[in-house]
Formats: sequence, C-alpha cells, structure tokens
Amino acid sequence: MTISTTQYINTRVLISQIPEGVAPTKEHFQTVTVTEDKPIALEEGSVFVKNVIFSLDP
Repeated sequence: MTISTTQYINTRVLISQIPEGVAPTKEHFQTVTVTEDKPIALEEGSVFVKNVIFSLDP
C-alpha cells in the first residue's frame, strides 16, 4: 500500500506498524518528515497518522 504525500509536504508524519495483539513499543513507530511529493510505501497493516507527537515512555 502506498499513500500520496502531496498534502503532507513539510509536515511530520508518523508511521506505525503494530502487529495485532502486540503492545506497542517505540520500535513499532517511525517518524518521517515529508520534504518532497513522493509516495510512502506502507507495510500491510500499517497505520498512517499525520503530525502526531507522543511519548511511549512511562
């Protein structure tokens, strides 16, 4: 699956890849700053979230 990044230029996006039934950890997340208009490939089951700032630290 790919998503178009046209509307996300110069924004920070979060890509999460969390297997079903698994508690999320930092390793499941990848933050990408979109600097050009090119599709981002997502692995099956990934979630695309725009401009999310969060902490998984306790």
